[in-house]
Amino acid sequence: MKILNFRVKNHTSVRDEVALELLDPSFNRLTPAEGKTWNQYVHNVASIFGANASGKSNLLDALLYFITAISDSSTHWQSHPDFPHFPFKLNQNDQNSESVYELDFLIKNTRYRYSFGASSQGITFESLEHIPTIRWKKIFYREQLGDNKYKTVFSTGTQKVEVNHRELILSRALVLNRKDILQEISENIIRGIDFILLNRDQQSRIDAIVKALAENSISFEELETLLQIADIGIQKVDLWQQENEIDEQSLPPNIPASVKEKIMDILSKLDSSDENDSADTLKPPIARLVQRRLEFYHYASDENVPPLYINEESDGTLAWLAISFAALKAIRRGSVVCGDELDSSLHPYLVHLLIKLFTDSSINTQGAQIIFTTHDATILANNEELGLNHKNIWFTEKNREGITELFSLNDFNLNNDIDIEEHYLNGSYGAVPLIAGSMFKNLVNHPSPKPNLKEENNEK
Repeated sequence: MKILNFRVKNHTSVRDEVALELLDPSFNRLTPAEGKTWNQYVHNVASIFGANASGKSNLLDALLYFITAISDSSTHWQSHPDFPHFPFKLNQNDQNSESVYELDFLIKNTRYRYSFGASSQGITFESLEHIPTIRWKKIFYREQLGDNKYKTVFSTGTQKVEVNHRELILSRALVLNRKDILQEISENIIRGIDFILLNRDQQSRIDAIVKALAENSISFEELETLLQIADIGIQKVDLWQQENEIDEQSLPPNIPASVKEKIMDILSKLDSSDENDSADTLKPPIARLVQRRLEFYHYASDENVPPLYINEESDGTLAWLAISFAALKAIRRGSVVCGDELDSSLHPYLVHLLIKLFTDSSINTQGAQIIFTTHDATILANNEELGLNHKNIWFTEKNREGITELFSLNDFNLNNDIDIEEHYLNGSYGAVPLIAGSMFKNLVNHPSPKPNLKEENNEK
């Protein structure tokens, strides 16, 4: 899975269409010429800089919405009273307009383009096309005619999918589980693009690592190596686990009978035998609950020092653990990882290392990609050492209407020997805050008079 371009319009602060392009601007064909490969034209890194509240995170949020609509619109979203829609809110017209999302991507070196529109009422259009040979060919197209009615056309050989106005065809394809081209594309998009949102899902990241260790999809040696790379003093990782049996008697007595009945019904289904006549079916249902936790052994002068648990480790350690594990998976699979403000909990050296993992072709042999937002200007100062060029560097800026604009450093046509960091911090490219420090000084020197609460109470 590789992203070529992502376009979005009318999503939160992104009112007008913007495009994050990982396909080199010099590429002017639909597919590479004979003797050329996609890897020669697709960038592995997109770093996005900008002031606070400039819309950097909203760009990644738009991509996350795109993925979530595919995974959830036929399942979880169906139970929502309102269809999830996040338009630009600083203009009434835009609040009532559709939002549009489009992903241009590769699966097994075949180019696809998938797009859809969404409003507060549901899906407004949906389109999937690919390039099987030399030109674009539609796999399906769905257009709203009004009153939740659609015109939908599927290409020859593509199984038709029936949907309602609040779900995507690609989402329904996952539920149908037909093992067809639509399901394959849906699964590749969902599994091929990972998000690291440290403030939201750090615990789920750690849980995924624990599960991977338990299932032997990652070894303790590999996890210890990831931690030792960061030089954070951890020499060994262990996994504590305990298995407990749960039956009706072990459920807390204060659970309502109706809830207890549902729990036992679920347990019964989980533990029932295929042989209905078996004596096992007469046994009370039992479930096995496995508790697991990571234990970290630090370098210490005392060999008998006990391990530290996850809640005792620093935010930086947990951040590196989550990020490095996601990066390792992406590089092994040749997939995409997206991270919001990765530098918020990591030392610049670790951020630099993370970038080099994706720009070093001897490590990133599968062409994995990373898209991330950051405030770390040292990346700009060391761009050549990190394997970055002007096409890997993007900026976001809000105009006076509160609209996020996205542009590339490559748009400025700069010489390669220019000091990018200095010019960026001086505001030459925009995308930096216009700080009014004197206003804070005025707050210190001229505090507002405190209200006379005594007089106010007397008046009452």
